[in-house]
Amino acid sequence: MTTEKKIELGDHGLSITDENGFRNLLTIWNDPANAALKKKRVNPNVLAVGDKVVIPDLSPPQLVRAVNQTHTLTLVRPKSILNLDLADVTHRPRKGRTATMTATVRVDKTKKAAKPIDVDGGDAGRLTISSERPFVEVDVRVLTGGTPQTPAERFLVLVGRLGPLTTRIGQQARLNNMGYFAGFSENDE
Repeated sequence: MTTEKKIELGDHGLSITDENGFRNLLTIWNDPANAALKKKRVNPNVLAVGDKVVIPDLSPPQLVRAVNQTHTLTLVRPKSILNLDLADVTHRPRKGRTATMTATVRVDKTKKAAKPIDVDGGDAGRLTISSERPFVEVDVRVLTGGTPQTPAERFLVLVGRLGPLTTRIGQQARLNNMGYFAGFSENDE
């Protein structure tokens, strides 16, 4: 039986997929019952609080294999990938910067912090972290580049907390992230 999920703060496509036992986000997103939501929201990972997603029935795969033989089946789980591009005020890549990134992921509706990893941004200034579980947040500490390496900047990336660009709350959040105060709720003028 299909169910309907009302989006809450922090929900995104991969977290909903994982929470409901699906391996592929598109199984839920492309369900005909979600056609109206797909027209309203282009990206399944940027949903608004209050949106409703229809979760189809999860049917186990049917496999036909020969008996009296050993078969190896491998479950492939899509990875959550977060790319952060470091740039200076003129939008040029901040080359050669390294960072320590600590991801908090969701496992069975529980937040769990992973071990910190060191990431090199290389010439493109791109920091990448991936996980087999959906991200909740990623704590990024960009290092100075000197010796000894010390944290120079810190960013906390909250995944699933940015409303769609087409909503007022999404526009306010983006302006606030750029340093302009645009209010905290849709009621702020």
